[in-house]
Amino acid sequence: MTGPGISVIVDDPDGGMTQTMLLDAIQELRDAGAEAIQVGSVRVVASSHVGVAEGAGGGSVTLDGAVLVPPFRIVAVGEPDTLAGGLAIPGGFLDSLRGAGATVQVVEGDEVLVDAVRPTPDLRWAEPVPATPSS
Repeated sequence: MTGPGISVIVDDPDGGMTQTMLLDAIQELRDAGAEAIQVGSVRVVASSHVGVAEGAGGGSVTLDGAVLVPPFRIVAVGEPDTLAGGLAIPGGFLDSLRGAGATVQVVEGDEVLVDAVRPTPDLRWAEPVPATPSS
């Protein structure tokens, strides 16, 4: 998916970002009208899970099981000013990350690319409606 939006580059070498901070970012972008979101190489969907992978040096934030390794990028398609403003809410995602020692850069663009895709899940109960031929 392409369109106007923002790219957020997060460099967090000390591992200060928590799963709550990432979840806040996703929620702030959704609230600001993001039509598509990608974190690292993972597409964010309604069923996405933010978690922690425990390792020798402590926990690493994960998104749908993929460990996020800094520096990583968050890309969101939507109105750039509104998306950037959503992340800049006082006490929100950007303030939290910077307070934890991370470096964050938000770049607004006329065209950003969300290229990660999610495979369709195996359905347990629902059945797809067959396509009807158009007349």
